[in-house]
Order: sequence, then structure tokens, then C-alpha cells
Amino acid sequence: EIEFWFAMIKVTTIIVMIVVGLGVIFFGFGNGGHAIGFGNLTGHGGFFAGGWKGFLTALCIVVASYQGVELIGITAGEAKNPQVTLRSAVGKVLWRILIF
Repeated sequence: EIEFWFAMIKVTTIIVMIVVGLGVIFFGFGNGGHAIGFGNLTGHGGFFAGGWKGFLTALCIVVASYQGVELIGITAGEAKNPQVTLRSAVGKVLWRILIF
């Protein structure tokens, strides 16, 4: 039953974040009453001011940084001593993400 309540907290938090975000965009909550709107998407050169090249370059870097992280979970089922092995593997992945 505790899973149900934690799931309810998670769903409620997500809904509250969406409502607050829409309030900031359309009604200016937390911005002195000045609605932000969607002007940021079209002003200052548009959504991709640097063009698609910049977006695709950043996407390649992000994908390369996170590729293979899911293998830790897959390896857990095959490890002889997963408690020790996974602790070490997760620590190494976190350092790699921070460094790169």
C-alpha cells in the first residue's frame, strides 16, 4: 500500500509542477505579474538560434555520455555478488558522468 501513496505523491508533484509552469508562462507567477508567454521560442533568433547543427552536435554529446549506463541493471542479474559489484559499477559511472 505504501507504493500506492508514493506513486500518488509522485503524480501529484508532477501535476503541481505542470500547473506552476503554466502559471509562470501565461500569468506571470513569480515574475512580477508579467507573463512570459512563448516569446522566448521566436525571439533572439528563434528556437534553434544556432541552427540544427548546434542541436545535433549537443544531442550526439549527450547520447555518447549516457550510452551504456543501462547495462549496469542488466548485469545485476548475471553477477555473482551483485551487492559489491553494482556498488562499484554505479560509483564509477557517476564519476564518468561528472567528468565528461
